[in-house]
Amino acid sequence: MKYILQIGEGNFLRAFIGDYLQSAKESGSDFRAVICQPRTNTKIINALKAQNCEYDVILRGKLDGKIVDERKHINCVERAIDTVNDYSLLLDLFADENLQIVISNTTEAGIVYNEADRLENSPAVSYPAKLTALLYHRFRSSKDGLVIIPCELIENNGDELKRCILQYCRLWALPDEFSDYINNEYSFCNSLVDRIVTGHNPEDSDPISVSCEPYKSFVIEADERARSIIPFEGITYTDSIDFYRKRKVRILNGIHTMTVPAAFMAG
Repeated sequence: MKYILQIGEGNFLRAFIGDYLQSAKESGSDFRAVICQPRTNTKIINALKAQNCEYDVILRGKLDGKIVDERKHINCVERAIDTVNDYSLLLDLFADENLQIVISNTTEAGIVYNEADRLENSPAVSYPAKLTALLYHRFRSSKDGLVIIPCELIENNGDELKRCILQYCRLWALPDEFSDYINNEYSFCNSLVDRIVTGHNPEDSDPISVSCEPYKSFVIEADERARSIIPFEGITYTDSIDFYRKRKVRILNGIHTMTVPAAFMAG
C-alpha cells in the first residue's frame, strides 16, 4: 500500500481529494490517504476516527447538461492522525518508504514563513515549518524524496512552499546535504484547484458528510517524475499553470464580480 498524506481535514480537501482518490481506488490504485490537521482543532480528526475514516460526498448540481444528485461513499482514507497529540505517528509516517505524496490545503494564509518557529518544536506553528521538520526526519531516515502538491489558492503555491522550506534550512542551520535533498529529490508542484464545496448539511445523517458541485478541475504543473506517481485520473498536466490561472480569474472570477452590481440592485 502507498500513502498520500493529506494535510488539511476541512470540507474542501475531503470533497476534492477524497473524490479523486476514491475513483482511483475503484480503478485499482493501491494509494490510500492519511489525513492530519494543520492546526490544533481536532473536531474533524476525532470525527473521522469515530467512523473508521469513512464519510460521504454529496454531489449536487448540473454537469454536461444533466442534473446530478448523487451520494459517493469515501472509504479510501486509511487513518487520521492528530498532528498535536499524535506527532510521533507523523514522524513514523515520514520515515515510511510507502509515503509518496503530500497534498495540503491550509488556506491562503497557511504558506507563510514564521521565523519564530524552531526545529525542536513538536510540532512547529506554521505549516512550512512543520513540513520542513518532517522532511528533515525523512532525510535522516534515508528515504527517497516525495511529490508535494499544495492546493492553497495562492500564485505559484508549490514554488512558494519550497522557498519557505529552504528559508527554514538556513534559519535552523541544517546541513547543505538536506537542502540538496530538497532541491534534487523532491517535486514541488504548482497547482490550481476548482470545485464549489458548500460544506456539511447539519440535517444529514453522516456528521462529516460534505456537499459540493459535481464539476471539479485539478491543474498541476508537474515534472515527469510527479506525473508517473500521481494516481488520479482526469488531471490536467501542464508545464506552466499561468494560462489556466488567468482564464479562471478572468472568466470565472470576473463573471462572479460582474454579477455583484446586478445582485445589489436586486436587493
